Amino acid sequence: MFRKLRTRLILSHTLPLLLLALVLVPIIVYLLDTRYSLENLLGELDRQTDLIVEFGESDQSIWTDQASAQSLVDRLSPLLDSRVMILDSNGKLLSSSLDTDGPRVGQVLNADVIEQARRGEMGWEVDFNPFMQKRIVDMARPVFDKQGEIIGILRFSHDVAEIEQPIVPLRIAVFVALAIGIVTTLILSFLLSRSLNSPLARLSNAVTTLMPGAAQNKALPETGPEEVRTVAVSYNQLVHRLRQIERDRNQLLANIVHELGTSLGAIKSATHALQNGAISDTQLAHELIVGIASQLSQLGLLIDDLALLGETGIRELVIQCKWIDISALIRAKCQAYKHLVAEKQITLICHVADEPVSIYADPIRVGQILANLLQNAYKYMRIGGSIEVSLETEFSGEKQPNIVVYVKDTGPGIAPDEHESIFQLLYRSPSQRRLQQGMGIGLALARRLAEAHGGKLTVSSELGKGATFKLMLPLNVNIPRTELNG
Repeated sequence: MFRKLRTRLILSHTLPLLLLALVLVPIIVYLLDTRYSLENLLGELDRQTDLIVEFGESDQSIWTDQASAQSLVDRLSPLLDSRVMILDSNGKLLSSSLDTDGPRVGQVLNADVIEQARRGEMGWEVDFNPFMQKRIVDMARPVFDKQGEIIGILRFSHDVAEIEQPIVPLRIAVFVALAIGIVTTLILSFLLSRSLNSPLARLSNAVTTLMPGAAQNKALPETGPEEVRTVAVSYNQLVHRLRQIERDRNQLLANIVHELGTSLGAIKSATHALQNGAISDTQLAHELIVGIASQLSQLGLLIDDLALLGETGIRELVIQCKWIDISALIRAKCQAYKHLVAEKQITLICHVADEPVSIYADPIRVGQILANLLQNAYKYMRIGGSIEVSLETEFSGEKQPNIVVYVKDTGPGIAPDEHESIFQLLYRSPSQRRLQQGMGIGLALARRLAEAHGGKLTVSSELGKGATFKLMLPLNVNIPRTELNG
């Protein structure tokens, strides 16, 4: 039972109030009995004592003569609510307002309050009185003459039930207020716990059933306390991300199947043609072999991109840099695409000098960037178009110099609002979706690799005017080559 959040929330609100009530109620009742009732009564008895003392000042015989004392008590009894006794200085009873005390007149009474009065102190106590047959408040006060000598004692006794009667409504009010407070706290704690428990229960159920691709992965209402709303927002973001991942996964699988099917289909057709006699035609055989080689190159690039995509999704991208000749690497990549572009009657121009240009970079990763840029240009190029690759060194003030590789094509171009979108994973331009080639991962991975080297990959283009991709990589001239080669 106590494992449930709602139960704990209700108890957290009600238990403190109950514990506080257990402590405060006895204290309040005690204060009502002792402070409020008894102090008021003692004050009233003290005023009655002053009244009798005033009468006694005019007739000192009341402190020694029983008849005078009884006469005064008989006159004042109708005005007083308490039992009144007049005793001499030794504690002998001279008169009493209670008839049952008649046999005790002339006797010395033994009581704690009387003994206190004989010592010159005012005393009082609450106890059961056998003569009055009830619990009483008993008070005794010494009376002094002008010389400060005790000449008598006044004793008052009052029924406790009578003084408790006025505070009964106060006691009832205390318990009613306590009951209202407890009931109100229970209702409020139930409502508050429900407002907190309900969104948490929804969140718990949603998290329990959360799985990629599940139809029940629905957004949660972002209600409740701020902390709960924050968790709901995080969950909704996670659900949105899972949906996006699922869409990307399905799209990626479809693209992979298509790419593999297209390349394998072309290779299979060329192989059948060679098996059926095309190998005897030297020119046709050469074209078929070039086609097979280009498809294998494309499959190799696809495998490299998928491997890189898997690596970046699992851990941070690892770059193993060393000093390389970037100009030689560019010429090698252009040479690899020479036969492929020739098949499509595309002109590939490599404006890279033979002089070596050394940079500190990962040759495999840079090779992947260049291959993706060339493949992207080839993929969207019309028959008879051209691709130009050039290499420059760029200096910008006091910053590190950079080498810049430009890959320019005469293809369909890219709309300005898509210049950043094309570098997003699995993005394919709506204007180019009629083309069945490409998976939307090459340019995204190329930019990641460029940024991993501390460089940039950008594009400038207009629709119908081709595109120019700019790859900028730092030269890292401050890195000692002796340390790197060692």
